[in-house]
Amino acid sequence: MKALFLIAPNRFELRDAPAPQPGPGEALVAVRRVGLCGSDRHYLRPDYPWDFSRAPMILGHEGAGEIVALGPDVAGLRPGDRVAIDPARPCRRCEPCHTGHANCCESMAFLGYPPTPGLLREFIAYPAECLASDPSGALSLEDLMMLEPLAIALNAMDLAGFRAGWTAAVFGCGAIGLTLIAALRACGATAVLAADVRDYKKPWAERYGAGIFVNPQRDDLEAAARAAGGDGGVHVAFECAGTVAAQNHALRTVRPAGQLVLAGINEEEQVVLDLARLRRREIAIRVVRRANETVARALALAVRFNLGLAEMITHTYTLETAEAGLRSFAAYEGGVVKACVTVAP
Repeated sequence: MKALFLIAPNRFELRDAPAPQPGPGEALVAVRRVGLCGSDRHYLRPDYPWDFSRAPMILGHEGAGEIVALGPDVAGLRPGDRVAIDPARPCRRCEPCHTGHANCCESMAFLGYPPTPGLLREFIAYPAECLASDPSGALSLEDLMMLEPLAIALNAMDLAGFRAGWTAAVFGCGAIGLTLIAALRACGATAVLAADVRDYKKPWAERYGAGIFVNPQRDDLEAAARAAGGDGGVHVAFECAGTVAAQNHALRTVRPAGQLVLAGINEEEQVVLDLARLRRREIAIRVVRRANETVARALALAVRFNLGLAEMITHTYTLETAEAGLRSFAAYEGGVVKACVTVAP
């Protein structure tokens, strides 16, 4: 089979690799669609702490495919089923797994995160319990691919204790931010304020349910927060950009005793937040670690509300062009919102 290997920071190579065979409890999946994620850009850094020359990596953790064959002891799936692929494989044995925090598993294997090979390849043998099929047939392969970002959005909302009737702000209108806006409105948010430093994201934020869009580098954040959430601001602000500026901008929109949820991935190991504002307003901070076994809920939500998440895919590549696509995506070229690799039709 063909697979795209990262063999050094910023250097890829398309290689032939042995086709896998499904073992007990596994399905052989023909990978069809793989989303490029903002977190993938970190692997392009020359100082990334992994020796790709000794242990080349296959990236890709957002995916959908079609079941080709089943190993022993698999029930509920059949060849031909189209599935979303949950990239997380927790151990089910450690304390986080036993206390409802499988996303923080101490022995997590996560597709596309060293040393676990990801989805930019033609086939994968994968645990059936980590595959979500759509019996309704309502979702396209692209929609199924988008369930992983939606599952992260649902985990962020769970951490906030989100309730219908709340108001919210979302900073960063990439795939996570836009799916979060869609999920918030589907789950009963009365108003959503969206923010991004790139103005071309405005119609996308509005498409998925934001009533107000601001550019934090230009617009009055406090006025926008009052318009969305009343005099104090919004109940919860979600930061999805992964920058210190966005985190502090989001903080300025939260009402007293509200919540700030950090879902972006910073390049910095340490950040500086406005602690005085946090303390004076008694704002709680929650930090998101991927999805937390929320893919099945994401599928149900996408079907029930016809969220149309695939519409945000603006750029499509093949395995042969995925390297250039990742670089272009990481640089926000060409008005990109979401990029998808079509591994096979």
